[in-house]
Amino acid sequence: MARALSHDIMYLSRPMLQIYCDGPYFRYAPLWEQARQMSTGSAALSKLTLNPPRFMDLTIPLPPLPQQRRIVAKIERLAAKIDEARSLVEKRTAETECVLSTASRELLSNNSWEWRTVERACKQMIDYRGRTPPIAESGIPHITSANVKNGQIDWTTSKFVTEATYADYMTRGIPKRGDVVFTMEAPLGDAAALKDDRRFSLAQRTLLLRGKSGQVDGEFLARAMTTPAVKEAIYAKATGTTVKGIASKRLKHILIPVPPIPEQRRIVAYLDGLQAKLDELKQLAADSAAELDAILPAILDRAFKGEL
Repeated sequence: MARALSHDIMYLSRPMLQIYCDGPYFRYAPLWEQARQMSTGSAALSKLTLNPPRFMDLTIPLPPLPQQRRIVAKIERLAAKIDEARSLVEKRTAETECVLSTASRELLSNNSWEWRTVERACKQMIDYRGRTPPIAESGIPHITSANVKNGQIDWTTSKFVTEATYADYMTRGIPKRGDVVFTMEAPLGDAAALKDDRRFSLAQRTLLLRGKSGQVDGEFLARAMTTPAVKEAIYAKATGTTVKGIASKRLKHILIPVPPIPEQRRIVAYLDGLQAKLDELKQLAADSAAELDAILPAILDRAFKGEL
């Protein structure tokens, strides 16, 4: 039986009221369509408005009280299982992240290695701070600190520079394979090694680090710059209150480990393997979350059709 919400809201049992007012019923697709048809505003769903008086005219299924309680009990059991499954996936992801962080700290903390300042480890430190190129709608990608995430460069961007701007702007140094893009602010302390020679312009909150050839591998340099101990040292020298940042004149004095090249590559390969497993697990977590989120609406559909 379907009745207007304004007529029956005061007579719903408390469990059924929780279904309607605490969220699950409002995930029910037929209710969305009913609300859409009663709403005013533009055609875009996000722009529609359902005024409070009209909201109370929405109709809801109202089964007998024993059925209400049975539906609530089943939904609560299902919700508990969904929460448990989601928690297990999140726990496993967190544990893997912890293993990666611990391995990074341990692998890069050998006291027998030489430790150099960033300045001594690098052939060049190319800083575009203080320069902002005019942005175009297409052309050569303009990479900002927001594009450097979890040791990778996200090449998805809406910011570009023209060929002429690139030639005029990138006079301090052109990025090349093996260089490291380091974020100096917003966020501070992420780094990614360049895996190819594609062209792009650098925003002023980034720094290009070029390791000394034959002494510092780019992939290793990126890992070293983001190891917990080095990041702690970077933050200790950072300035700012709401947004932390570090100037190149401070960064160049930060110490990083510099083992022999073969050891650098072995460490990178091991950490890359752990990172690949973590990325796979995060994708699994995202897929599982989507599947779990789809289960409850399906059960709700059966419940409010009297099929549960």
